[in-house]
Amino acid sequence: MSCAAMTNQRWVFVQRPGPEGANESLFKLEDCPMPPPLQDGEALVGSYLFSLDPTIHNALRSEENSMTDQSGKSGYYDFMKWSVGSTPMWMQLGVVKESKNAALPEGAFVRSFSPWQVFNVVTQAEPLKIPDGVQPENYMSALGMTGQTAAKPILKWAKTKAGETAFVSGAAGATGLVAAQLLKAQGATVIGSAGTPEKVRAARVESAPPIMMLTRRIRCRSRCWRASASRRSTTSRRARWRRCRSWRPAGSTSILITCTCRIEGS
Repeated sequence: MSCAAMTNQRWVFVQRPGPEGANESLFKLEDCPMPPPLQDGEALVGSYLFSLDPTIHNALRSEENSMTDQSGKSGYYDFMKWSVGSTPMWMQLGVVKESKNAALPEGAFVRSFSPWQVFNVVTQAEPLKIPDGVQPENYMSALGMTGQTAAKPILKWAKTKAGETAFVSGAAGATGLVAAQLLKAQGATVIGSAGTPEKVRAARVESAPPIMMLTRRIRCRSRCWRASASRRSTTSRRARWRRCRSWRPAGSTSILITCTCRIEGS
């Protein structure tokens, strides 16, 4: 296949969101040149699916509220530096169209961090061995970052056993749904939380755990939440929880911690 016979397009980030939030007007689709001829070690990838995750809101934020000052602290922050007028770079699935890289054979599905273009030249990508009956889209969800975010804490650290009880916060979200189903598959009793009646119904349909709706902040009777805002870092909060007698493990539970707190205002 000759690159000369193909046309390329890209999405350009043209403006940051206003009070109405993110919408399609933040981006513009335009024609762009095809990549240059391949060099050794490169592959031409045609885009199949772009990932548009909620976390991208961090990249859309205004300059004064951006996360660019966190650059260098992790790969995540380095990808959060979207500037107006640029083509965003994020996770996508693609199909190798041409290749001079033995690890990326022609016709293979691959996953990579690449610009939002129809065609990209890559030197590094993750080849995907997609089993029969599995859709490539699954590698952007249950078999992608979403599933890994749910699975790694459960399988590596929690090591949940059958008969234990697990609590899933945000059980109607993409990661929460995977976590609830994975915990159920391990034989755990799953309790979830969601913020709206619609989310509660969605979580019950998809993963069927008991769901409670949390819409108000929980305040501990020991008043450990009444510390000044400057002390409410994650570290100091955990330290106060350890000192608070109201917080204690809930029996033989892997990741559920209960508290004898009341819901504020009830």
